[in-house]
Amino acid sequence: MNGFSRLSVPLERSAFIQHILNTANDHFLYAVIFGTLFTMIIQSSSATTLIAMGFLDYGTLTLPSAVAIMLGSNIGTCSATYLAAIGSSWPSKWTAYTHILFNILGVVLFIPFIDLLVELARLLTSSSRLQLAHSSVIFNLSTALLALPFAGRFGIWVGGKPAPLL
Repeated sequence: MNGFSRLSVPLERSAFIQHILNTANDHFLYAVIFGTLFTMIIQSSSATTLIAMGFLDYGTLTLPSAVAIMLGSNIGTCSATYLAAIGSSWPSKWTAYTHILFNILGVVLFIPFIDLLVELARLLTSSSRLQLAHSSVIFNLSTALLALPFAGRFGIWVGGKPAPLL
């Protein structure tokens, strides 16, 4: 865990990364986009979150911005599913698309509640690292629980999608 956090040290020295982090601290949407793109590049939402923990440790990133980056990493990690579906059957591609859609909808649903999520995490622990980790668990558990009532219909929709016209 500390190894990934230590990756933030050389990244933090980059003027480009400093600019990104400063902008992420000011705009949640930018932080979500950064989390998405960074995770798409490194193919690991866990690594993205651990690197964000390093930025938290050094005070370069605020907790709400780190949570926004973590939310974006949940979208970015879908790129692996998409890449796996390239060259596969239409049902495989459709399943990848719906996975991406599910994660995007979950993030869009949670963006307005980032500050509330942060406050809840702060009630659970005083460690900023653990607050970010708890935020991740709360987000993923909440989206899964919110999806449960729709799972049957969603499964039918995913399984019953016709082949594309083109």
